[in-house]
Amino acid sequence: MDSRKGFTLVEIVLAIALMAIVLTAIAGICLPLKRSIDVAKERQQTQESIELVWHKMAQDLSFAWEPQVGDAPFFIGEANRMEFFCLDSIRFAGEPFIPGTRKVVYQYQKEEALLEWGETPLAQSKKESPFFTLTESLADFQFRYLGKSGWQIEWNDLNWPQAIQVTGVYLSGQGKGVSFEHTFYPQI
Repeated sequence: MDSRKGFTLVEIVLAIALMAIVLTAIAGICLPLKRSIDVAKERQQTQESIELVWHKMAQDLSFAWEPQVGDAPFFIGEANRMEFFCLDSIRFAGEPFIPGTRKVVYQYQKEEALLEWGETPLAQSKKESPFFTLTESLADFQFRYLGKSGWQIEWNDLNWPQAIQVTGVYLSGQGKGVSFEHTFYPQI
């Protein structure tokens, strides 16, 4: 009888095979779970991105203003762009906050699939404002405006629209579209 202790080759092969079966079962449970977690995180990021846009628009629209400047419209809306004036505290470099007015512009860039926002002090409103990206990955985006004759995709009137509807499709990282819609009711 051999006094050496150890495992035979058959025992080692069986242990490895058993371990492979157990690890495959664990991976079969964990991988779908990880995919579900990734999808949930992505949906949450998409929702947060959309809510950030809603919050910014609601904030700007809550300060909307009708300047008395003759026959010029103070709200101009198109399917992929809207611009209007609002009261706000604005700050110039090195200056304290002072009450002021500004022109705000939201525009959808279809080619880049992004929504941009810009603002310009009223005194400089003839200049095009610099734009900042609010959100990316928009497969579609549209503004609509409610007037006396119903919903329209353009607005160039001396009065504010009764409501502003924003619709679109946000692309997830997996290429799936998430539709969204929100309606704002400016209180002018």
